[in-house]
Amino acid sequence: MPENIGNLKNLKSLYIRSKNLKALPDSIGSLILLETLEIDGLPLSFLPESIGSLRSLTMLYLYEAQIKTLPESIGNLSRLKKIRLLRCTELESLPETIGNLRSLKTLYIRGGKITALPESIGNIISLLSIMLQYTNIASLPASIGNLRNLVSLGVYGYQNERRWAGEDNYPDWFQDENTEKRSPFTGLPDVASKLTSLEFLNFNNSEIKSLPDYLGDLPALRTIQIVDCDVKTIPPSIQRLADDKELCLIRNEDELYDYQWAKNHFGIKPRRR
Repeated sequence: MPENIGNLKNLKSLYIRSKNLKALPDSIGSLILLETLEIDGLPLSFLPESIGSLRSLTMLYLYEAQIKTLPESIGNLSRLKKIRLLRCTELESLPETIGNLRSLKTLYIRGGKITALPESIGNIISLLSIMLQYTNIASLPASIGNLRNLVSLGVYGYQNERRWAGEDNYPDWFQDENTEKRSPFTGLPDVASKLTSLEFLNFNNSEIKSLPDYLGDLPALRTIQIVDCDVKTIPPSIQRLADDKELCLIRNEDELYDYQWAKNHFGIKPRRR
């Protein structure tokens, strides 16, 4: 990539795909009107700190990059709304500065070596959705209880069930992993009882063995989907959700597919299974 790419002052969207490009020029930080940056399949081991100068950036999408973390300067991106880190197999952590992203709405991490989210994640009160798929994250930080606007939380250890997807959903089926990887996620912290905007809760192929009773008291919660987790009992407060909201306990992915197909094609009212 030419060093003078920073001269494209009016550039709003940049998609980079290459198997040979190992570094981005520092001048990329001069693209002050850039709104979307998509990096696909680059053997990058790091992103330049100048990324933090992309003051108009709203979407950062990395697919199969070899980065171990994001640059500290990521916290300067005050307009960033979406981060997707997909199949970045060397990803080990996120910087604490991510907590400065006051506009971030979506965080989607798929794969990698990451074992924890930074404590500063609780500072991003704009967050609406967190999706963790094929990660090594076993628990969430205590600060998660500060995310009063969080609507959707999902932890997955299965392949995606969708073949095609939109901009903010899953990658194509054909690019999916072909093996299962059970999530080590063991459960929600007690502070998750403060997630008063949470509507959708999904745990898929994880080590969860029980559900906290406070889930039934979350005022906005209307969908709980637990697939292939060794949950033996349902707390009384959650059982009451089955009366007029969706409570779905399913043994495996095949049952989930049949359940969703029946619901979508015949309008079957969701019920606890």
